[in-house]
Amino acid sequence: MSAKLRQRLFWGGLVAELLLFLAWQGTHLGGFQWTTDEGLYVMRVRLLQQGYALYRDIWTDQLPGLVQIVQLAFAVGGPHVEAARAAVVVLAGIGLVSAALVARRLSGDAGALLVLPVVAIVPNYYWLSRAVVSPDLPSTSLAVASLALVGAYTARRQRGWLLASGLAMAAALYIKATGALVAVPCLVWLWCERSDVREFWQDVLMWSLAVGLPLVTALALQHPAAMWEQFMGTQATSAALEFKLGAHAVKIGAYLRENWGLTALALSGLLVGASQKRRSLVILGSWLAAALAILLVRSPMWPKHHLSILLYPLGIAAAPAFEELVRAMRTRRASWATGLGVLGLLAQLLALPGIVRADAALAAPQTYASTQAAVTFLRERYPEGTVVVSDYHMIPFEAGSSVPPALATVTKKRMQLGLLTTEALIQATEQSGAQVILLWDEQLASDEAFTSWARQHYALAFKWGYHEILCLPPPGEVLYEANVDLGSAVRLERYGIRRLATDPGGELELTLYWRVLASPEQKLCGFVHVVNDAGDKIAQQDQLAVGVEHDSTSWRVGELIEDRYVISIPSDAPAGEYRFSIGLYDADTGRRLQAHLADTGEGLGGQVTLQPRPVVRWASVTTPPVMDETVTYRFDGVGELVGWSQGKDGDALNVQLAWRATASPMTDYVVFSHLRQGGELKAQHDAPPANGSRPTTGWREGEYILDERHIATQGLSAGIYDLYVGLYHPATGQRVGVTAADGTAQPGDEVYLGQVVLTP
Repeated sequence: MSAKLRQRLFWGGLVAELLLFLAWQGTHLGGFQWTTDEGLYVMRVRLLQQGYALYRDIWTDQLPGLVQIVQLAFAVGGPHVEAARAAVVVLAGIGLVSAALVARRLSGDAGALLVLPVVAIVPNYYWLSRAVVSPDLPSTSLAVASLALVGAYTARRQRGWLLASGLAMAAALYIKATGALVAVPCLVWLWCERSDVREFWQDVLMWSLAVGLPLVTALALQHPAAMWEQFMGTQATSAALEFKLGAHAVKIGAYLRENWGLTALALSGLLVGASQKRRSLVILGSWLAAALAILLVRSPMWPKHHLSILLYPLGIAAAPAFEELVRAMRTRRASWATGLGVLGLLAQLLALPGIVRADAALAAPQTYASTQAAVTFLRERYPEGTVVVSDYHMIPFEAGSSVPPALATVTKKRMQLGLLTTEALIQATEQSGAQVILLWDEQLASDEAFTSWARQHYALAFKWGYHEILCLPPPGEVLYEANVDLGSAVRLERYGIRRLATDPGGELELTLYWRVLASPEQKLCGFVHVVNDAGDKIAQQDQLAVGVEHDSTSWRVGELIEDRYVISIPSDAPAGEYRFSIGLYDADTGRRLQAHLADTGEGLGGQVTLQPRPVVRWASVTTPPVMDETVTYRFDGVGELVGWSQGKDGDALNVQLAWRATASPMTDYVVFSHLRQGGELKAQHDAPPANGSRPTTGWREGEYILDERHIATQGLSAGIYDLYVGLYHPATGQRVGVTAADGTAQPGDEVYLGQVVLTP
């Protein structure tokens, strides 16, 4: 076979392997989640897109490279996790091809073609190469590209290859310092190929400048002081942790045993290389020695992330064994080295079924129902997104929310190192106006002081096993203070109304906020009854308080719990105002807990009546009524006054007002109509619209309301009077702002309709 044909076959085979790898990985990019770390990276990029800056605003203990790669991936493929994962797959592909090219230079074509598949199928590699979990693999991949370029330089002696190698190493170090481990075999290779010592040092200087200058320049464009504090502060604090050489050695040994097929094949390749006195043994030996030395002293060490740096050198080390087998078959001459190659390859073949099973499991990662439910909960509650304090950023990311930039990294490591204190957590939560605290990955929960504070200020709104979401009241909910104790263990601290009015056949929505004073001994059910003024019940909703995931027997002292009720109104319910009657009862006996005011102890019986009053709406009127006078005055958040008429009925002035609703307010406003003379109030009529039969809480946007006012004029002298009208809050007296059709605000938040003439 000619050399040219061998070249074509090699490159054709390598390209085919790469395409298979990319296609294989590309088919499972939609797997939802694997670890906490992936959420950290995609959320940092979301914060970058919102205008925050790394280090200055966004706290991270990592170098900026991987975050900015994900940012570029989002710019190309959209802000989706799949785009970020695709970027990691590309980096892994670069690493695999580079490892194959290194193996080709050190052993030969056949061995080189073994490297890509044998490394790609390792379950740990398969996982890390398609997830934005750890910067170790992307950094090492580019560092291996630097090593391959050193090999090209030693073969061609063209300085451009050396400069390219330095730039690749700079890119690797920009992602993570892990890439520096591959600098060892780079320098060893240059030493092995030296023609003299002076040339070696010239190469080292040029390579070092190609690494250092772009790296320093790129880092200087960040926020160096903050980056130094966060990145180097974490590294320095981590380094001060107790060395666990023995424990780390056990972890390394377990990792090698887990990948025993590749380990055996690599060991046989190293022995074959030693028998043939190849420089590959020196280069790979220095690489593995440096990696193992760093792993032994690294603290903390996460085996599934950090030990992946061993896979590339193990794959390259395996190449000489396979190369020896191909040589033996081609020459039909075997040796003891051939036997070593056979043993190594046999071990890999025996390990293959387990590898395939592990990869198949990883190809379709489980989508946890709890996680999907949490995403749905946040999307429904905050459709426009919100700020979430979280220890599992994938959930707020998928829900379209963000996190406080100072809490872009919330990990046990940061907390254990004292780099994120309880005080800092609380301060960041308050300053960011976070609506949600997500206690998901047992990291925030490890800070008992913070979780205790959170449960005091936020209500438990979602629970699934040990997963919890604590929330402030959602947008659109109007809160009312209650402070009513039910029994001795539970206090109705407040309640919130989301839907106060509905059509017959519709729904009302009410949220009760229970503060736990003591651990309830019985399982409690809550009830919400809708009753009329005579006490007759037209609708009700009874349910296990909060639900089976967190029934009252598991309530914790001090926590605030959100208990939501949706009450279906019968389709034949009469229109009008009703009352909410609520309470708790023992699920086993049906006995109600007695209620009393928390501050005075006044007894309220077995139920609590709430304000404001719910409304079952009447039939809508969409045709404007005919009025004597047409006007247009807008009352903020309520409606428009569009016309009025007047008439006389004995000792009363009849005034008809025509309103057009523009909203459904949660307040039952009072309409005032005043007769004044010389600025002095002479007579008035204050009442809800239509004497309470058409409360503003039941108004529908776009409908018309006819409001008749009867202003008593008995005792008034004949003459000319001025007529004023407006709206005010019945509890506070605060008037509703009003503007004319041209947008002019009306003085005194009232409308001057005109003059009224009273005759004897």
